[in-house]
Amino acid sequence: MLPDTYRIRSSRFDLNWVSVTKQFPIRIWQPLLRAWVLPRHSVLLADVYKKYQQFGHVRVIESKANLITSTDELKLRYPFLYPFQAEAAVAAINRGSFLFAFDMGLGKTITGAVTALELSQGKHPILIICPASVQRQWQSELKKWFNRSATIITGSKKKRARLWVELTDPAHLSDPIYIISYESLRMDWDDIDVSGHVVVADELSKIKNHSKIFKVFQAMSKVVKYRVGLSGTPISGKLEHYRNLMAWINPGWMTWKFFDETYTVKNWITVTGGEKKLVTIGYRNVDDFVKRLVGYVDRKTKDDIGIQLPPRTVEWRYIPMDKYQIKAHEAFISYAKEKGQGILPVWRMLQTVADGTEITLESESELIDEAGIAPDAVESPKLGEIDALIEEIGDEKILIFTGFARFARRIQTHLNKRANTKVAYLATGEDVKEKEASVEAFRNNPACKYLVCTDTLAFGVDFPYINYEIQADVPTDISIFQQRCERIHRINSPVDKPKTVIMLYSQGIEEEVYLILQKKAELNEAVTEGKALMPNINIRDEVARKYGLL
Repeated sequence: MLPDTYRIRSSRFDLNWVSVTKQFPIRIWQPLLRAWVLPRHSVLLADVYKKYQQFGHVRVIESKANLITSTDELKLRYPFLYPFQAEAAVAAINRGSFLFAFDMGLGKTITGAVTALELSQGKHPILIICPASVQRQWQSELKKWFNRSATIITGSKKKRARLWVELTDPAHLSDPIYIISYESLRMDWDDIDVSGHVVVADELSKIKNHSKIFKVFQAMSKVVKYRVGLSGTPISGKLEHYRNLMAWINPGWMTWKFFDETYTVKNWITVTGGEKKLVTIGYRNVDDFVKRLVGYVDRKTKDDIGIQLPPRTVEWRYIPMDKYQIKAHEAFISYAKEKGQGILPVWRMLQTVADGTEITLESESELIDEAGIAPDAVESPKLGEIDALIEEIGDEKILIFTGFARFARRIQTHLNKRANTKVAYLATGEDVKEKEASVEAFRNNPACKYLVCTDTLAFGVDFPYINYEIQADVPTDISIFQQRCERIHRINSPVDKPKTVIMLYSQGIEEEVYLILQKKAELNEAVTEGKALMPNINIRDEVARKYGLL
């Protein structure tokens, strides 16, 4: 019996019930079974019964896949796996297409690698797609845990083309493993063939929007052998994001029409120019959506696994603006109202104002003159708060995040003034040697007390023995906030050392974002727990509404 399907059979031929069957968007006729087959996740079971209740000769049979129960055997082969990792890997191996939605720090990489190797069985090449910043991390983990070599496909277009040819040539390797970034995959897609591959997509949430890389993944889903997704944050404010991820994991999982009709709440709004637009304003039947993930997703939180982790505290500290920030903030808002183009043109500048007017002026944006911003600035109030925190924390190493390279450099310059202090700095992560040197210094040099970095370090590099982290500004994506937090709160962190994450948020736009993030966190919880109607929250729209700019 085919797994995860409704099998529709009839004791006699009748064109009427066949016509009803053809109303379902996804259906397959199986001659050997003499039955129509509907994917379970493309339609509600109640709707199936309702369609056929008028036909006494039609039977609806619900079938499910039988899970492999060889967790102990997998543990013998990979003794370093935690039991929850082995159980998830067995489910994924049995399914062949699966999403590991583990909290950051619970070993998605190891679990995904075991799954890929078992699915490959030396017969299928393994392609690992991940952010460029964690390619080397994947390469080292495969060597460390599995003694397997992997080739990173990088460099110029010509060099990448040569590597693709070598690695997909049967005479080169019987079961090669190669690693590529999302961006390189997008550029190379038209010239490559991944038919029959085992594909592991790390940070799968990168395809959550209908972007160019999403279209690549749509095309890829038709030719790859097995699909394994990894994402600690499969949803970041929109249920549509989760649906997009699942559309790659299992292309027949759910149609857009079914998703819209079953799970969204829509309403007409008036947009710029007076045009009416139908938009999603919320969600319903979230509990049913969660049930449909069963068998395709393993969601694990740190509270679920029963493994002792160090306690983690998140502190939020409010930073009032100075008078120059207030003037600049008001000037940008007034400029946006005058132009009538919404908040988007000044969004980035408002974020820099939250970090200090000196950061705003360094941007040299034309908007500064157009909005009439006075060339006045003093040191960012956040720097004084960072000083106070360092005094409060004492002789500890501290990881410091900011979303802006200019502000990261400013924090580094400020902290370098402290006596007997070396500050590591990482802005873009494009230079691999620079990144490795900064991380190495922070980990192993006792004199290097602080690592100041942008979100290039928000995933792929872990500091389990660091106990303090400062986020110097508020990200507008809750997944980035979580990714930053999880750099120090890991499964291999000492359980007797509490972790503290300190969030600095300024008066103004950051204060508004902070309040909205609390609402967005509720949607993540709702999808995990299967709660009902939750708001579809767009941060920019909410802030724009606050300032009368929507």
